[in-house]
Amino acid sequence: MSGIIARSIDKRIKLYPSLREMCLDHRFWPYQQLHIEDIATRFSASTTPVREALARLAGEGLIESVPNRGYFARNVSLDETRCRLDILFLLLQHALRTCSLPDAGKEAKVPVDTAIAPSAAGMLLANRTYLSIASMSGYGVLTPEIERQLDLTRLVRSIDLENPARLAQLHASLAELRAHLENDDKESASLCLCRQHEDLRSRLHEIVQEAQLRMLMEISSSARRAGAFPR
Repeated sequence: MSGIIARSIDKRIKLYPSLREMCLDHRFWPYQQLHIEDIATRFSASTTPVREALARLAGEGLIESVPNRGYFARNVSLDETRCRLDILFLLLQHALRTCSLPDAGKEAKVPVDTAIAPSAAGMLLANRTYLSIASMSGYGVLTPEIERQLDLTRLVRSIDLENPARLAQLHASLAELRAHLENDDKESASLCLCRQHEDLRSRLHEIVQEAQLRMLMEISSSARRAGAFPR
């Protein structure tokens, strides 16, 4: 009996983060209905942990919960993504005003694994830099909220960094930001964050269109493999 309970708990632990990653990467079709039984079969789990995981994801705003109909995947929205980025950089500016800058700069210099893809390494370095500012701010609530906004904007930021020029631009901007942090120059660090925000915002329409196109291509590819288009 204890073995059965342990396996059940293990599936619950793995199910939620797996589904969350799929939602953050938009691996479901836009507005696809997430059938509890289908997901349970896919993960070799019972329906109860699936139902709990979907309810939790809906509470986080990662999927839609429609009364009397069920759960549905979300599309990539320009307005929502722009709002997420605005919130992210607003929180970073707030954290910057109260953080210990030299400590934040040193923490952000932890080397990144060179074995991963350049775009992924750039994303990781950016996240570490932003989270180092949050962690040194003295406000414990800022770090998890900034981390959440980094997760919610991960797809568009990763697509942007697939462009080598934009990746190089980010590395240069992060190096400048870390230098300002180490020199205890809050004003220059704030301006650097502003430029990062505006640069990404200026390309957002193009990036979101690319994300939506990739999702449509995945639908078409999946439909051809299945022999029919999804209902």
